[in-house]
Amino acid sequence: MPEVLSQEEIDALLAALSTGQMDVETAKKEESARKVKQYDFRRPDKFSKDQIRTLEMLHENFSRLLSTSLTTYLRVLVDVKLVSVQQMTYDEFIRSLPNPTVMCTFTLAPLPGEGVLEINPALALMIVQRLLGGKVQFPEKARELTDIELIILKRVILRSLTHFHEAWGNVADVDASLEQIELNPQFVQIVAPSQMVILVTLSVKVGDQEGFINICLPDTLLEPVLPKLSAHYWLGSTRQAVSPE
Repeated sequence: MPEVLSQEEIDALLAALSTGQMDVETAKKEESARKVKQYDFRRPDKFSKDQIRTLEMLHENFSRLLSTSLTTYLRVLVDVKLVSVQQMTYDEFIRSLPNPTVMCTFTLAPLPGEGVLEINPALALMIVQRLLGGKVQFPEKARELTDIELIILKRVILRSLTHFHEAWGNVADVDASLEQIELNPQFVQIVAPSQMVILVTLSVKVGDQEGFINICLPDTLLEPVLPKLSAHYWLGSTRQAVSPE
């Protein structure tokens, strides 16, 4: 798509041509010159914009399901919204996380490999505190969760993973299972550091407090369903046939 010039840029161009500061032939040569687009081979674009947009729609549905589930389970209004879906290397994802944090590896059978569900430590501690009868209040300073707190939080994690089945239903029939929980991001190496992943960021707002949940999906996990990650396929699969009744 050609670039649209503003009125100020048009006036400046006409003034340069009229005063002789710019030659018409020179301008034509510059326009016809090959335009080089920068490409980083260390970070190849594995996913198209259409595929990323489909993943956004899938996880918007996931965030709505999670919002309803957490509201019921914590007995307080929880608003979960999709913030972004972006592709990056696994190393960049790990480096962006605080230490300690709550890292949950999971599988989406029958898809190959593992994904990561990361819960901000302040949000995790608030959830545990709420389940133990406390107030909705984020701690001022994050800390590692104890073994008992992890057992309590595990119930929420298992409940959250079940929503992948319904949210992904139009693309694949997946069954999510929790593998392990780690508190140090450096101990979770599900793929090579240079491998491309999809990072889904969710905002979890409870009252006037806000935390974040990150979902990391490696390209090898998504590869079997890549042909189905298009808006045309996703919208077509949502149409239900009308029964004779």
